[in-house]
Amino acid sequence: MESQSRIETLVAVLLATRDGATRKRIMYERDLTPTQAQEYLSFLQLSDLVREEEETQLFRPTEKGTSLLDDYDRINHEI
Repeated sequence: MESQSRIETLVAVLLATRDGATRKRIMYERDLTPTQAQEYLSFLQLSDLVREEEETQLFRPTEKGTSLLDDYDRINHEI
């Protein structure tokens, strides 16, 4: 796997949650260890970008996270 910056990995994890994702799915999709997945998800939760639904254990972006993803998409399109 090509080395990614921390920001790229955070965005990739946030993108993986766009339609709802379990911790395991995020780990497999983004080739992360359980420790790495926990680190990134904890950071995104503390930053109010992702929330975990207790009943389904799915991670989903918050309104702030969705707004960040929209901005990210616009910037990538411009580049």
